[in-house]
Amino acid sequence: MSCWQEAGTMRNGKRNISGENWKKSGLINCSTAAFPGVNPDLGVPASVAGVAGIGKTTMVQKIVHDWATGKIYPHFQFVFSFKFRDLNKIKHRITLKELILEQYPYFGNILGEIWKNPEGLLFIFDGLDEFKGRIDFADSRRDTEPQHQCADPESRCEVSDIVYSLIQHKLLPGCSVLVTTRPTALHLLEKAEISVRAEILGFVGEERKEYFTRYFEDQTVAAAVFKHVKENEILYTMSYNPSYCWILVLTLGPFFTHTHRDPQRVPKTITQLYCYFIYNILKNHGREIESLREVLLRVGQMAFTGVSKKNIVFTDEDLIEYNLQPSQFLSGFLMELLEREDSARSVVYTFPHLTIQEFVAALAQFMTVDPRNIVKRLSEVHSTTDRRFEVFLRFVAGLSSPRAARVLEEFLGPFPNETICRVIDWVKEEVQRQIRDARSEFGKRRLLNTLHYLFESQNPALAQQTLGSVETLSFSGLGLTPIDCAVLSHVIRPCGTIKHLDLWRCRIQCEGLQRLGPALHKCQRLGLGNNDLGDSGVKLVSAALRNPHCKIQRLGLNSVGLTDSGAEDLASALNLTRTFSELLTQWNDHLLFQLTTFYGERLNQAIEERVERLSFTMKWEECFNEQEHGSVAELAVKGNHRDSSILFHSLVMEKGNHARRVMWESFVKMQNELPKLDKILKEIQELGT
Repeated sequence: MSCWQEAGTMRNGKRNISGENWKKSGLINCSTAAFPGVNPDLGVPASVAGVAGIGKTTMVQKIVHDWATGKIYPHFQFVFSFKFRDLNKIKHRITLKELILEQYPYFGNILGEIWKNPEGLLFIFDGLDEFKGRIDFADSRRDTEPQHQCADPESRCEVSDIVYSLIQHKLLPGCSVLVTTRPTALHLLEKAEISVRAEILGFVGEERKEYFTRYFEDQTVAAAVFKHVKENEILYTMSYNPSYCWILVLTLGPFFTHTHRDPQRVPKTITQLYCYFIYNILKNHGREIESLREVLLRVGQMAFTGVSKKNIVFTDEDLIEYNLQPSQFLSGFLMELLEREDSARSVVYTFPHLTIQEFVAALAQFMTVDPRNIVKRLSEVHSTTDRRFEVFLRFVAGLSSPRAARVLEEFLGPFPNETICRVIDWVKEEVQRQIRDARSEFGKRRLLNTLHYLFESQNPALAQQTLGSVETLSFSGLGLTPIDCAVLSHVIRPCGTIKHLDLWRCRIQCEGLQRLGPALHKCQRLGLGNNDLGDSGVKLVSAALRNPHCKIQRLGLNSVGLTDSGAEDLASALNLTRTFSELLTQWNDHLLFQLTTFYGERLNQAIEERVERLSFTMKWEECFNEQEHGSVAELAVKGNHRDSSILFHSLVMEKGNHARRVMWESFVKMQNELPKLDKILKEIQELGT
């Protein structure tokens, strides 16, 4: 497990994050990520970010263990570790002394001596994203208003004031502080005096394969499951996260151990994966439950309330409120945790992973909200600015896909068709709205999220309809994960109109660029500057340049870590001459008519996935009018691809020679995207036409 660490300088008490004042230290050991080689006399506020399930809490536990056994940080005499979820329970003003004694009561007689050497203290606060208090480092009133000032350990303050004062060197100056958080709450620390910032990257290289090898006793199964994951770029990109790996092996394992499972139904998207994860729970734990559907949806309603309130820990009172009782079935969704050994109410409940809570919440909203109100509900949660509903909304969009929904219909019944249609319409409108507003970093983040919705919906016609006229996509300055890159590639590929893709300073590395690879050659202008691509990443760009269908005319590659070796390969690729296929130049109108008629049925099947895009091209070339294109597109968006392609073909035959030539020209440009179409064209070439 590795981290990416950035160490910034401090000037006049403010963090300088521009130019050479940031030092990138690359991959480092997670347990030493926060305080590598620092001066112990200065006191270091540090932050470690990572997505849900990546191992932030595990890292904290390892830091405490390794410190206690003398392996790391010998200059720290005492380490005090707190979880923000526990701090949420403190509703009254409190002193730092009381806060420590509440969790470490055996320090009562020596705290006075401990305060005298703050340089020997490390405070750890785990899970800022779960904190319900308000910490605003941009609010200068905290330094002037008496009720917020926390000058010494005996000062009675709000918990948020204590955390703020420790980080900002107002309380026990010289002590070190480590804060962990999901990326969704990183904006809260933008103005904080954080000296070291690190991000947990998760599994790298062979560590991913090792997880699968260790999980399965049967190495044949392990190899088969990992092979499927590696061949699916979204699932493989997910496998950097230990918690995702756990879900992957639990869900995919049965497909490669039970001979009756259909390999064609193996999940390929995140929503499909979680549908099968829940399916297995319902199948294996739901035998003693009579009203399985109602119980699951009540769990989902509780989960949605938790997502809304940023709550991941539930009590017996919460279960009673939603008419739930501890059972074998419920244990499939909720883990029991011992809250405090000396607490009267010792057991609390939590989902094994936050994304499971978010998926069950999305499922309940999809199945229970009146279809007439679903758009209002989605718009309300989408309008929140703290990103708590990002994954929830991706799952809602994914549940509109017939393939995803079909898995759970055995237990939940048919998914409401009106809700499916309204969700699709909402996704379409949101993508189009965010494209218009994607100028600020906030707007770009919103657009990226809506592209995730588009991908999870697995609706190529919808992607073409929403992005079919877009010429520029810019995410410059916005950090993109490999999963973001994979999603971006998927939604760009069906759309032939995107001319300019600006990914300057998006923190893309080789793996992210590898996910983007299939879409790079489609752009006329490609901006990749200020990304740590290295020679291996630039070779992927060179491969795009060598693509016979490459359209790149302007390429930005400044500050990408290029060496002489990579530059030589790039120069070779740039010197290649490329021409497009001349296949159609020898075909007369009579031959076009014969080919269109003879291959009609096979063409209909071959173009089903891209029929809406083809129809848009026909409208653009003035072969179809608006109404004709609308009829084809409407059928495609609603999932009637077969009827849509039949209508498309009949319109082309009706329109005459020019329309048929435009259609075949489009086929030649798209043959690499559609295997069945590629086979037809190669067959025609072999016949010597």
